[in-house]
Amino acid sequence: MYLFLPRFKSGFIPNEFTAHLHTLHPKVGDVLMFTNLEGRKASGKIIEISKKLWTYNVEFSAVSEPIIPPEKILFQVQTDKLYLEKIMEIAPITGITKIYISAGEFSPKQNVQIDRLNKILIRACEQTEFTWLPKLEVVDFTEWTKLIELHKPTWLHQDGIKNSNLEVNENVGVSLGFPSFPNFPSFPNSTTCLVGPEGGFSKKEEEFYNKMELQKLKISEQVLPAWIAGYSYFAR
Repeated sequence: MYLFLPRFKSGFIPNEFTAHLHTLHPKVGDVLMFTNLEGRKASGKIIEISKKLWTYNVEFSAVSEPIIPPEKILFQVQTDKLYLEKIMEIAPITGITKIYISAGEFSPKQNVQIDRLNKILIRACEQTEFTWLPKLEVVDFTEWTKLIELHKPTWLHQDGIKNSNLEVNENVGVSLGFPSFPNFPSFPNSTTCLVGPEGGFSKKEEEFYNKMELQKLKISEQVLPAWIAGYSYFAR
């Protein structure tokens, strides 16, 4: 497990960044791995523990060069609160670097809690040892349209290209206990995908995305929950 810290500066770690460190019950002399979630990581040795302030004096060394992961963008039409949180929990496993969220006609009428979702993302990155925090942004329909036109994401859709004749990748989903899915066609825009909400797309939205000539892909004979569809695509 990595621990998030914006700056690798030796000294006492600010209390706002010690919550996850507490759960490890560290001792003086322990060496732990930290990440700034901007591609860098560093080892840090605990040289003192302040029981009064309940914080840790850490000496950093071996700071790595930044590693920028390949771009993977999830266009997620807004789902309910629980599904959105599940998406944040598993997004780092597949190396997703950006998540754009926009409300659709069948989206729940609720506000997206960006601060909470970012906290979940940070914890997920720490647990999966992914050193890059996915950029999370809620956009309006105008900005959403511009981004869709720019990236032309693969549209995950039950009426899309089927994978029944393709080789099955036995490793996909194993870590989370999900079934294996076939390898997908190598689309030019295969690093981005569009996923709908629980209720799917309205007739108006279907027409809108069809006019944008997005390539449709059917990733399973079963209708997958919205929170697992993007994971299944990027984990292929």
